[in-house]
Amino acid sequence: MSQSSKLYPVAGILLILVVAWYGWRWISSPSKPSPQQLADTALKAPKPEDRERAAVCLAQMEYTAVPEMCRVFQESDVPAVKAAIVQGLALNRDFDSMDLLLDAMNDPVLLVRVRAAGAVQRMLQIEVVGFRPDASPEERLKAIKIYRAEWNKMRASPALKNFREKLNQLR
Repeated sequence: MSQSSKLYPVAGILLILVVAWYGWRWISSPSKPSPQQLADTALKAPKPEDRERAAVCLAQMEYTAVPEMCRVFQESDVPAVKAAIVQGLALNRDFDSMDLLLDAMNDPVLLVRVRAAGAVQRMLQIEVVGFRPDASPEERLKAIKIYRAEWNKMRASPALKNFREKLNQLR
């Protein structure tokens, strides 16, 4: 028996061991949680920090998770959770959530207002001038009214329709 023919069984055994090792790791690795599971955790976890962690993970998901993001935003009472979700909606450029984001600019919590203003600015590509997150609710509402009017103009624009179509092609 030649030297090279002795190596074939050893190589075969090594190949089987490598395939078995990686196969076992692949099968036993935990699967990613679904958007619904993350949303449920963001709403029902006993600790606020666990809720926030789940919201951050949900906010980093792709566009298919947007309905769960909206649900979490509407049902959560944890400011950090709401702030994370606002960022996720902006990252996904979910224009269907624009009214929710405009409303969030007047949220009772400063962190949510700041994130919402950033989201509106990013999505509408306009400078958020005249809006101060730390202003009184009345002053904030005056500024939000201007942005809502701008959004209502943009909502009907063919340019936004074309942009949404291009986004949908990329998704």
